[in-house]
Amino acid sequence: MVTGKSKSFELIDESVKLQPNELKLFIEVEDAKLRFALLDADADTLIAVAQETVHPLKSIQEIPPLLEQHKVVSRDFNAVNIALKSKKQCLVPLGFYLEGEEQTLFQKVYGTRPETVGVFDCTEAKAKIIFERNIELEKVLLEMYPNAQFFLSEGLFIESLTHRNRFVQNPKLYIDIEEEYSHFYLFSKSGLLFSNRFDTQSDEDILYHASNIAKQYEIEFKDLEVHFSGAWKINAPGVKLFKSYAQYVNVNMGIEYVKLAKALSPLRKQH
Repeated sequence: MVTGKSKSFELIDESVKLQPNELKLFIEVEDAKLRFALLDADADTLIAVAQETVHPLKSIQEIPPLLEQHKVVSRDFNAVNIALKSKKQCLVPLGFYLEGEEQTLFQKVYGTRPETVGVFDCTEAKAKIIFERNIELEKVLLEMYPNAQFFLSEGLFIESLTHRNRFVQNPKLYIDIEEEYSHFYLFSKSGLLFSNRFDTQSDEDILYHASNIAKQYEIEFKDLEVHFSGAWKINAPGVKLFKSYAQYVNVNMGIEYVKLAKALSPLRKQH
């Protein structure tokens, strides 16, 4: 079923009767959205996925009722993995990373010194991500899921893309699109060249930043492979716009390697 709220949805295989201890729960939390997925731990099959638009989130305490609404509150899940999205983060190559100086490095990028930072190791990309932690949010989620493991969403994305492109020859630009911003990742045979997030309100905004990145690295835009994930459908106007400038444009399927339960066949895999 699809919920009535704008930008919110829920798809679940109601024919599957699994106990919590047979399920893996995956949650992604950011300012404006809450996403979750349930995986059959034995069959490695996705049986439920949902997204709730929670903007503006007035209080972190609003999150537990949303999860309860989708019946995913249990202390007996086989595993709980929580990916957090942080607005403020900086990618630091290992050669420039100084242990114990994380807040100073963060301050050089944003001009402010955060109360608490976290560090995510991007082993494949040979870099670390310094990000602003939300201790209150982590505490609330740990109270709900004592066995939860926390990750940085962008870090997982970079690691996955870096591994996938470890033998790439021609430049590839990956663009992950949300409603109010987009994150850009550029790869070449040298590995990850660029990663940054920009506010984007229109298709033209996204094209502008993409062409600017290509220009910065002296890449002919028409020769650039462009891959999208996120909010755009396969035939979205933005995809058509990019096809008028780049020879290769593709909409990536975010969970292409995960098996889907039959009832989830209508799921747009970009989600």
